Amino acid sequence: MLRSQVKIPYLKPLPKSLEDLKLYTLVLDLDETLIHFEAGKSNGGNEEEEGFYMIRPGCSKFLKDLSKLYEIVVFTAAMPDYADWILD
Repeated sequence: MLRSQVKIPYLKPLPKSLEDLKLYTLVLDLDETLIHFEAGKSNGGNEEEEGFYMIRPGCSKFLKDLSKLYEIVVFTAAMPDYADWILD
């Protein structure tokens, strides 16, 4: 089961150099908050093609500015391959 795979603490501890600077963690949802993903369809509509994503306006600046104050955690209910593809 999934519970047996999850270990506490859920997040890795912050490095000592950041521990005192970032007292709070900001959790953001990847889909429909930071990005918008549009799945492609073939001409017949039956086969899915690789889609594309659009980054929300101001997202990069928002993350850069807030990362100075908060530990940023990005959440998604999507599969790890998809999340890694977007975050990379």
